[in-house]
Amino acid sequence: MDYSRVMQPLHILLEAALQQVGRTKRLAAGFTLSWNDDDKAAFTTARNLLATTQLLHFPDDSASLCVFSDASERGWGLLVSQVREWNDALPVVEQQHELLLCKSGVFSDTEQRWSIIEKEAFPIIFAARNLGYLLVRRGGFRLYCDHKNLVFVFAPDKEVKRHVRGKLQRWALSLTGLAFQVEHIDGTDNLWADLLSRWGLPVEEAGVSMQCKFITRSRARELAEAADAEESDSVVEPEVRVDQDHTHRVDQVHRGHEVPEHSEVLVDPNHTEPVDQVLRLHMISDDFEFPSLGSIRAAQEEHASSAPLEVGRDDSGLVLVNDRLWVPAAATELLQRIFVISHCGLQGHRGLEPMVSTIESVFSISGLSALCRRFLSRCLLCKHVKGGNIITRPWGPTYDATEPNELLHWDFLFMGESAGASKYVLVLKDGLSHNCELIACDSASSIVAATALVDWWKRFGAPSVLISDQGSHFKNAVVQQVCKKLQLRQELVVAYSPWINGTVERVNRDILQVMRVLLMELKLDTHEWVYLLPLVQGNLNHTPVASLGNRSPVETFTGLRRPSPFEPVIIEMNGKPVVLTEDIALPGDRMERLRSDLMAMHREVVDLREKRRLQNMQLSKGSPCNFAVGDFVLWSILDQRLTVDKLLARWVGPFEVVETRPHSFVIRHLVTDQTFDVHCSRLKFYSNSALNVDEEMLAHIGNQGMLLGVEAIKHHRNEHGDWQLFVSWVGLQDEEDSWESLRSMNAQVPATVAQYILAAEDPALSAAYKAIAQH
Repeated sequence: MDYSRVMQPLHILLEAALQQVGRTKRLAAGFTLSWNDDDKAAFTTARNLLATTQLLHFPDDSASLCVFSDASERGWGLLVSQVREWNDALPVVEQQHELLLCKSGVFSDTEQRWSIIEKEAFPIIFAARNLGYLLVRRGGFRLYCDHKNLVFVFAPDKEVKRHVRGKLQRWALSLTGLAFQVEHIDGTDNLWADLLSRWGLPVEEAGVSMQCKFITRSRARELAEAADAEESDSVVEPEVRVDQDHTHRVDQVHRGHEVPEHSEVLVDPNHTEPVDQVLRLHMISDDFEFPSLGSIRAAQEEHASSAPLEVGRDDSGLVLVNDRLWVPAAATELLQRIFVISHCGLQGHRGLEPMVSTIESVFSISGLSALCRRFLSRCLLCKHVKGGNIITRPWGPTYDATEPNELLHWDFLFMGESAGASKYVLVLKDGLSHNCELIACDSASSIVAATALVDWWKRFGAPSVLISDQGSHFKNAVVQQVCKKLQLRQELVVAYSPWINGTVERVNRDILQVMRVLLMELKLDTHEWVYLLPLVQGNLNHTPVASLGNRSPVETFTGLRRPSPFEPVIIEMNGKPVVLTEDIALPGDRMERLRSDLMAMHREVVDLREKRRLQNMQLSKGSPCNFAVGDFVLWSILDQRLTVDKLLARWVGPFEVVETRPHSFVIRHLVTDQTFDVHCSRLKFYSNSALNVDEEMLAHIGNQGMLLGVEAIKHHRNEHGDWQLFVSWVGLQDEEDSWESLRSMNAQVPATVAQYILAAEDPALSAAYKAIAQH
């Protein structure tokens, strides 16, 4: 591994000798080399390394073949080994491996823009396409990777392989002729493949940024006519930062990339430069230099060669174009000050058209729209308030079942007051067959959930996975204890992302729809819904569904024939009414055939569902989400179910990405260090890992004030009839404690306020709290 460095002294000695006598074998044969102590030490070290290096072995067909793959940001690694005596009681890292092959490579510039799952999949496909002489074997091989999603993408025991993108589907075809078993391995155990993916990579230069240079035809003609356009000027981009007193200041930042003086430069919108090159817009400071006639005259004189052909001049000699002051497009510093004035402060960070109109009323600038568009794309304050609350992302892998009772989705549905004490319905739905059970209950509690789970287990057996939201009725010690006893795995979907558990949300909508129409048709009061619940459950379970191949959920789940609304049918035969019924008696010799038919029906259901999912993936459009650990993002925490202030920013932050998960990202609040599990559709890219989190940035985050948790309520007071609470915030010092309105705190943290009111024992405060609660 260290051959080049160790042999460098001998290599230098050999090169010096060959320069003297020549590089042909005839001339060099009689030349004698004399070694010094350093040369002898290098030779001895190289010989010892060769003696202790890892030996390669010949493949053994009777041994277990293991393939380890991994990818880093800029490279990939692949290691193939064999284990002659496999011990099932030991993990793979403790087996006695014999090295067969090592492969590694560097991603090109285009490949480095791939998503993480594509990079992780590349070495596996490379092995399938280039190592067939090792992998095509009777006993198959074991494939290990540290990316959990790839286990679902390349799992050979699935009828239809799941994938994230069309590229992975095409790649997966390379594995169809191989017999293998894919398993997940922790990144801490996948050391050698990770080492191969990083070893020998060139050191990446810090601060390197990409540029896309666009020159229009008219500008190209101007460059051709300009005889003195042979020197290049460094592009200067100011950094406009936020001050707490709502003022602006402009700092110059030299980017170091030289472009022609009269060229028009557009930055690649998909690239984010380091923080010293990122435009950070806040309000103008006292030392801001307002553009003066003198600075405009100096810019015109400096770039006089790029002036338009038909221009005029005023009495002071300033260049005018259509009675407007001409500003050279290459005068970057002057343009940035003009853009700050026309966009920030009292201009309210409006869009492109107001900014262009404001500037065009005074100045004439070539390519103004493109320059303004570039300026707006780098305004970080605009990212907080512009755009929707959700960013559409491409379809990805979800929880899918391949057999009945494998996945169980459950959720509480609020129905309202009933004739009795029931207000909720606990919905349990099988992931494959859609067979559901509806249980009326008084409240959404953990006892109801645990009891329903045990009832499901005693009738159908224990499902493999439970999927639900993160409500306290599911995320508690009681349900966890039941899952432990029944050996179930509980999966909790990300908050404010109900589409991840969309199958149970879909049946909730069907329940309400059927319940409403039955109440209307039977002329019943809405409080009598509890009596119709069995009818609704029967309707849902006995209705054929297109996604199940026009079969009903009860057929797919149990194999029983679904009842028909036309049975029994009474017809007249030989002048007498006859009831037509179907004999469903099943001889014992047909039981095995029934089982095989059920398995074939389940495979058909899985195929139909996969085809529908692929069709939906092709029809859906969304921007890819390639956040990496260390990036900074904004979070849209506003939800239509929450009561929030309309004046709050839609996107708050920035937050640091600390962990990536199959369906979400874990982000960290920079002030409180609190972590949140958030779906990628509610995250917006802010900056890469080079963001400088200084005191100003922390103050900017703290001023948003929406994500600070309440640590405790210390005191209370009545200020001119307005009851206020003295609140201590999580992650902030004691001097940051503040007085907040009782009404607003009750809307945000009602449980904490109720506990404080009970402990305070203040009759006046309790009366005010009750008045607020009643409203």
